[in-house]
Amino acid sequence: MKPQPETYKRNVMKRARVKGLEYVNYKGTYVQATKTGTDCQCRQKCFQMVSGGSRMAILSTFLTPKDERGTNPNPRKTP
Repeated sequence: MKPQPETYKRNVMKRARVKGLEYVNYKGTYVQATKTGTDCQCRQKCFQMVSGGSRMAILSTFLTPKDERGTNPNPRKTP
């Protein structure tokens, strides 16, 4: 039987953490999924200029691993 590192408990937790999903950490503590916080009250009014849908799109793009976005994860190696 071949080893399947993608099913290892440690790697499942790591993928969930990188993608911003909820998971149970190594200590057994539940960690919630990543989400945007409350609107800031700064002078630039950042959250008023960017709609909620745009914020979620930016967050999901940020949390998508580089290899799934089609960019080269290791710039020293050519694709």
